Amino acid sequence: MKKIIETSKDDFLNIAFSLLKHSNTLLDIGCGIVPHAYVHHNVYIACEPYTEYVKILKKNRDELSNAVYLDSCVIILNEDWESLLEKYENYTVDTVYLIDVIEHLPKDQGRYLLKKTEKMAKKQIVIFTPLEYIEQKTLPGNKDAWGLNGADWQEHKSVWTPSDFDSDEWTFVICKDYHETNNIGEVLDKPVGAFWAIKDIKENNNHCDILENKEIQKMYEKTLKESLLKKEILISNINNIKQENMNLSKAIDEKSRFIDSLNNSNGYKLLKSYWSLKEKIKKFIK
Repeated sequence: MKKIIETSKDDFLNIAFSLLKHSNTLLDIGCGIVPHAYVHHNVYIACEPYTEYVKILKKNRDELSNAVYLDSCVIILNEDWESLLEKYENYTVDTVYLIDVIEHLPKDQGRYLLKKTEKMAKKQIVIFTPLEYIEQKTLPGNKDAWGLNGADWQEHKSVWTPSDFDSDEWTFVICKDYHETNNIGEVLDKPVGAFWAIKDIKENNNHCDILENKEIQKMYEKTLKESLLKKEILISNINNIKQENMNLSKAIDEKSRFIDSLNNSNGYKLLKSYWSLKEKIKKFIK
């Protein structure tokens, strides 16, 4: 029997995140430009079909600009979901994310995607989607909500509810008033609901782990080596800054002690008395 948890907006994300499993390999299909750092995964495979988004993902990975890039080995694939699942249909990952993805597909394609991911995931499938249709508006120049040229990728083509999921093994976390604004930040006339659909996989999967694939293995080794080097440089820079701050702090302490000793010295007290007497004499003469 499907498990349905209805919750307030304040508790919505916390309850959903508490159900997510840490794993070794995560496949995040259609992640856009922002990896999803809900829980830790050792290997994060970001699959994104739109090249402009992929370039930003790689740039941010090079700059270690997101917690995911610091905590995980991030492999970035410039592929659509159909070619990816066909290419790696005999391989598995622990977890599959479909975050704000299935509503961008017609219902029949979305159902096909779900069946494919159920065969690929060893531990868990995690889906997030609106409960109703939300028009995806564009910024001036037909730009998407990120100010990029991916507006055509953002169109919603289907609406999903828990009744669209065939298996009784899904858990649904639902908030009926989650989205208060649209994709470009405009306030909606009425809040739109959203839900998480989470399925824990119980069956053993006899397919090979995706890291055993030679292509993925090469990407993994190259990315891991590069990320370790970047982390070493980052740690070195942080340590240098800490040392500089310590040296600066010592210099400030030494100057403070010097000023304190100067303020407490007999010579300084005598000088202050002299200045005070001098000011009194000036006033008296006037």
